[in-house]
Order: sequence, then C-alpha cells, then structure tokens
Amino acid sequence: EVRAVFPPTAMPEMKSAQVAIVKQIVFQLQGEPLDIVDEAGEVLGPDMAGRQIPARDRLLPIFAVFVILMEIMGLATLIAEEYDRGTMSSLVVSSLPMESFLTAKAVTGVGMTFIQAVLLLAVTGTLFDGPLLLLTGLLLGSLLVAGIGFLVAAVSRDMMTVIAWSML
Repeated sequence: EVRAVFPPTAMPEMKSAQVAIVKQIVFQLQGEPLDIVDEAGEVLGPDMAGRQIPARDRLLPIFAVFVILMEIMGLATLIAEEYDRGTMSSLVVSSLPMESFLTAKAVTGVGMTFIQAVLLLAVTGTLFDGPLLLLTGLLLGSLLVAGIGFLVAAVSRDMMTVIAWSML
C-alpha cells in the first residue's frame, strides 16, 4: 500500500492523473496492480492555515538593512567630510592624538547604530522576545557597521563616493 499525499491546493484532476501514472509505472515494473490511497485531508507538519506572517514582520529585515545602510553612509560621510574640509588635518596637528579622534568617531557610529536599531526593535515589539540575545547581536552588529563605515571612509573622499561604496 502506498499513501499519496498532495497539498490542499492540488486540483482533483492532477491528483487522479498522478495516481494513474504511478499505478501504470508500478504495474509495468512489478506485473501486478498497486493499491494507492489518496488522503487529501491529511496535513503534513504544522497546519499554518490562518497563521500567515503579517506584512510588518516580513518587512522588518528590510527596515533593519536600511538602518544599517544609512548608518554606514552616515559614519563614512562624517569621516570623509572631516578629511575633505581639512578639519581632520587640523585636529591631528593639534594636541589630539589620532587614536582619540578615531575612537570618538567609532563610539559615535556604534552609539548611533545601536540606539536606532534598539528603537526599531522596540517600536515593532520584537525586542522583548529575547532581549539579551538581541541586544548582544545588535551591539556586535553595530561594531561591524562602524568597521564597515571606517572602511568605506578610507576609500572615499567625498559624499558621492561614500554613497557609491556604501551601496556596493
């Protein structure tokens, strides 16, 4: 006995055609007919009917990527504009060490990214599902975004090249 399982959306004509094809193949190979039971009412796995994912939840990853992209471009623009206007050279020539300058930019970038991502998750209500794991992931992601922002700023000299490299 073979159990044929079809999705609920399968048309009855397709079900009967597929069962007939399998019966004929088995008859040719085996020499005797095969008993196939069609159980259209059986659902394999969890029944997800009526529990669709809302559009807001489906769009949340796109919003998160958009926030990350904006933060990469924002941090890279901050650094590239400092270089373009000559204020970076002025700051480095003064008593401010280069490490302090870069640390201040990194803290600003990480802070901006982390706060905006936390606000996005809090507004959408997903922050409270596993807060410690989410906050840790957001902090590590913010560090990654700051690093990418520094990398984009290193190869960019103005805002247009920042936008081009950030999109890449």
